[in-house]
Amino acid sequence: MSVPIIFKTRERAKFFEIDPYGHMNTQFYVSHFLEHRMTSLREVLGWDLEFISKSPMAFLVKDIKIEFIRSVTGDREFEIRSHVGDFQEKTCSVEMLMEDTQSGKLLSKCLITIACFDKANLKTVSWPEDIKSKFFKTENA
Repeated sequence: MSVPIIFKTRERAKFFEIDPYGHMNTQFYVSHFLEHRMTSLREVLGWDLEFISKSPMAFLVKDIKIEFIRSVTGDREFEIRSHVGDFQEKTCSVEMLMEDTQSGKLLSKCLITIACFDKANLKTVSWPEDIKSKFFKTENA
């Protein structure tokens, strides 16, 4: 049975990300979710910036939806967990959860749609099977 790989990173809201009310400004949720994505690709799959830049494919964010559930406050550590939800022909969805590491409470949800893009012909293309398989592992039933 094939199950999605769960990617995890831990972060904190930085001083410059905090608004006058002591909460992380909305724009930085996007930054943390996208940074989580790139950190996970590097640390789990070994896809560093050099590898990605030399790849014939690009993986571009087509859509992003964020649900704000609880405020992230300064110096509060949070964990982002994500996995590829499903692959369509030319896109995939990545589901992300941001949780407070101290309380375990859900802070935010994010759903990103990523398109597979061929750099040579500048068009979206079907996901190659060898790329899709990197996001799943086999577990015994």
